[in-house]
Amino acid sequence: MPIQVALAATSWLMIPLAWLPGHSGERRIGGRLGSAVTYVAIAVGGLCWITMPLLAQPRFVGLLRARIAVAGEVLVATGVILWGWSVRHLEPSVGWSDEINPKYLVTKGPYRWMRHPIYVAGVILIVGWILLNGALYSLLLCPILYLLFRLEAYLEESRVLGPRFGDEFEQYKDGVPAFFGRVGEAILTLIYLLFAVAVALGLVPTAG
Repeated sequence: MPIQVALAATSWLMIPLAWLPGHSGERRIGGRLGSAVTYVAIAVGGLCWITMPLLAQPRFVGLLRARIAVAGEVLVATGVILWGWSVRHLEPSVGWSDEINPKYLVTKGPYRWMRHPIYVAGVILIVGWILLNGALYSLLLCPILYLLFRLEAYLEESRVLGPRFGDEFEQYKDGVPAFFGRVGEAILTLIYLLFAVAVALGLVPTAG
């Protein structure tokens, strides 16, 4: 598990790298160069989590493995669809070269139900990938992934959306949850805690 923890920690490098383009004043990097830096940051974080479940660790076995693999397939497909749907609505505002300068606040499509559907899609995709590989340690580390995306969302709102759109964004923020909403997050937290306890008690069949 130390290797998985190290990769999870390394993935947090995407935060300073991704927000280098957002520095104010003369040090600010914008346009295509700024976006290139952001894409590199995303690649660093994503590669860590894609690699993690492929490394040696206990894996689910038997019927549980088969069912978890099906759940992983569903989550991967859901993540891909949500990501594509989100990009379709976001692209007219930010284009493909300057995400830190949106032309207008996007509130249509999946943005009607969550403020950061692309981040949600990222979480769903990675969790699905981990389930497909039946990787126990990687799954136990998923809260770190979730907190990473939540911090990224907070920075985006506090440094880009809030200052740029003011009251319009505040009204949108008051009516639309950032990710899964309080009830959804409470349910996910409960599921995770029950799973972690089952693992600790040796109730989850694994091998390796």
